[in-house]
Amino acid sequence: MTTIYFIRHAEADNSVRDGRIRPLTEKGKRDRALVTSFLSDKNIEAVLSSPFKRAIDTVAPFAEKYGFEIETVEDFRERKSDSDWIRETDFFPFIARQWADFSYSLSDGECLKEVQERNISALNRVLSRHEGKNIVIGTHGTALSTIINYYDNTYGFAEFMTMIYLTPWAVKMTFDGNKCVEIEKIDLFNMSSPFNSAPLCGGRELICDSVDFWQALDMLVAESEIVIDRPKGSRHPKYPDCVYPLDYGYLKNTSSMDGNGIDVWRGTGGDKIDAIICTVDLLKRDSEIKILVGCTEEEKRLAIPDYENMKGILIRRETGGSTA
Repeated sequence: MTTIYFIRHAEADNSVRDGRIRPLTEKGKRDRALVTSFLSDKNIEAVLSSPFKRAIDTVAPFAEKYGFEIETVEDFRERKSDSDWIRETDFFPFIARQWADFSYSLSDGECLKEVQERNISALNRVLSRHEGKNIVIGTHGTALSTIINYYDNTYGFAEFMTMIYLTPWAVKMTFDGNKCVEIEKIDLFNMSSPFNSAPLCGGRELICDSVDFWQALDMLVAESEIVIDRPKGSRHPKYPDCVYPLDYGYLKNTSSMDGNGIDVWRGTGGDKIDAIICTVDLLKRDSEIKILVGCTEEEKRLAIPDYENMKGILIRRETGGSTA
């Protein structure tokens, strides 16, 4: 078996518009320690990277510590969006359209099909040269996502959006020859969790042991009707680039900070209530709670917002959830 550890670069300084030389931010430089720590016991035998500075610099401390030369592979570079800089307000509609149509590109950019083809071609060459070894590849969000999509076509725009702000990020792929037999997504910010295949908002979570609070919440949910008005896969009515990763709705005849019903994320794990999410929305200038009903560990992580103008924290029930 050949094991590839893809490492998406740490936080980059987007004020530098030239993607090839864009550096890491100071936070990005600090967060490289997570990469080095994660890779330290993986028996790595070679380190490769996209030729872009932010990707090289993310794996460089590990390579230097363990005496590896970094081999750059041009075809592992990130997607070229266009020759002109895309404004932030236009970026999400652009990537949504690209994920909807893999052949779509701007006049001087690449479509996702082109990005996928050159990355898979480069990966096949690496698998041939390094068969049976453990390899590190420094990469990028879109490039890596097209690789995942090639082996798992259920990975699309919604899944891409769950990791767009997670930098650095790791994906472990195991190959038998050129056949991918396992994909594991790893949140480097939350390595203590036994479940580690989706982002957890930088590891921000708390545990609440107030029995009275959880019993009151159980009663509120049990006496209310859950209305799912935004099913999994639907788009936000005001922000169409936002795709709901789970069923989302509210408790009928309740009231939250915005005057509407208390928000609910509905998972696939039954009826237990063992966590809530507290959010702060800088655009609406409010704070709310979201009740998590029957959410698996993966679904909890998908529900936590980590956007520029909205942040969230997971608050867990200490001793398990209700079956009400």
